[in-house]
Amino acid sequence: SVSTTTSVTITITDENDNAPTFNNLPADGIYDESVAEGTGNNYDIIKLTTSDLDSGENDNIDYSLLDNFDNRFKITSGGMIRTGSTVIDRETHSSFLLTVVATDNGTPPLSTSALVHVTITDVN
Repeated sequence: SVSTTTSVTITITDENDNAPTFNNLPADGIYDESVAEGTGNNYDIIKLTTSDLDSGENDNIDYSLLDNFDNRFKITSGGMIRTGSTVIDRETHSSFLLTVVATDNGTPPLSTSALVHVTITDVN
């Protein structure tokens, strides 16, 4: 009887089967923040973070806003929501409801969203 032994390497690749989830999401599902009217550009409002049970590119997350309200808000690639280049006036808008989308870099990409309620406080 003849026998042969060989080594085989098996590489297991993660399947993108988990959407990102937002961390520390309040029970009502809405983050609540405030910013003073007239606050300048690039003021940090809130940093959102997510978790993704996938690995590799499948857990690299990109953040976006569905509406920036005429450049009043923006979000960084790291999930920091900031004031934008348009000055916020409380007399025009007393609050904004931002929809943040977190999308992973998997194939196909999976995403989830969260709401951020931003109350504009009066300076006068």
